[in-house]
Amino acid sequence: MISAENHALSLSNQEINRLLKNRLLSDWMEGRLRNGAAQALAKVQVSLPYDRVQAAVVEVNPRALERAEEAAGMCAADQMEALAAEKDMGAMRVWCAQRMDGRLLVLFNLDSGHPSPESIYAFLKEARQAVFRDTPCGIGVGRAYGVQRVSDSLVDAMLALNSGNSKGENALCLAEEIPDVPDTEYTLSAEQRLINQMLSGTKEEAAETLHALCASDTGASMPRASLVRALLFTARRVACQAGAEDKFTVFLEQAGFRADDMPMEHDTEERLCRVFFSVMDCLSADVSTQEEKQYAKLTQYIQAEYCRDISLESVSEALSMSPSYIGLVFRKAAGTSFLKYLTDVRIAEAKRLLLTTDLTLREIGLRVGIENQNTLIRTFKKTEGITPGQFRMANSSIHSQNG
Repeated sequence: MISAENHALSLSNQEINRLLKNRLLSDWMEGRLRNGAAQALAKVQVSLPYDRVQAAVVEVNPRALERAEEAAGMCAADQMEALAAEKDMGAMRVWCAQRMDGRLLVLFNLDSGHPSPESIYAFLKEARQAVFRDTPCGIGVGRAYGVQRVSDSLVDAMLALNSGNSKGENALCLAEEIPDVPDTEYTLSAEQRLINQMLSGTKEEAAETLHALCASDTGASMPRASLVRALLFTARRVACQAGAEDKFTVFLEQAGFRADDMPMEHDTEERLCRVFFSVMDCLSADVSTQEEKQYAKLTQYIQAEYCRDISLESVSEALSMSPSYIGLVFRKAAGTSFLKYLTDVRIAEAKRLLLTTDLTLREIGLRVGIENQNTLIRTFKKTEGITPGQFRMANSSIHSQNG
């Protein structure tokens, strides 16, 4: 019995360590963990002994990934790290973070003298076969940078993955195959901000973002043609989402862009705006429907996960929407806020449990995602005007009188 309990505790500790590793690695690779990154990562046994980093993104259907993990009895991130540990990778460490949207972020920490491309590509191909087996997955690989520029490599990998979508789900897409992928300024957060502005139909804000990125003093070390390609990758992604991918080539031609010639001329910003606005026009005829779809997606997720410790940030990560865009969707589609909707769902379930069960307030709080009993009482009273105990007593009296 003691042995079994210790084993269960050990498994629990492993799960907690994995969740923390996922969060820290994701934050660092996406540029959110800046100060003391090495010390923070060391707490979850992630060491960075070498001076270079290279990132990869693996994209898998979440449900298919779950089935593959159940068959293996281990999460995909742990499997990839275990596979790397079994191999002689030379002066290289491999770490992996797993996101709820089916993406895995793979970090290669390597010595500057390491012949990285061939060994990294070979490892990813082997991992796709060993870990994902028959599950279709796309892989984007960034370039190698200094340790402080891991987010640049991740941007490379994301852009490579996006550019390779047309090659099939099992494509291994390399940043080296995309000439002059940007290495500064055009970050994942900048791309997401631009996408949100396009989805919400705010042309003025999108134009301001484009102007800021195209300004002459922005990213002086970045080839200007690289910036154009990166921005057009983003526009193409939204065009795909709008069902207008077949029109995108026409938009490019109308704006005077050619795949083999993207100089940063004096009117390039204006031509970029024309492409972006053309894509946004495809969306504008159906903006309300688009927002309703996103609202349905958000509310479905909240209805399924409200009993857990979820927040605007965790929902943002799980559904790949920025917090600001989630707020916009709730305001436009329902005239409320994310927090108000989540609170209403939790209180509605708490009321049901108060009326139909003998559960204590603490037990009810755990079931509706509010672990602190005092917080539940305070939130309930603010919403309903009375405490949970008063609500239960009042309704019990009504039922007794009716009986």
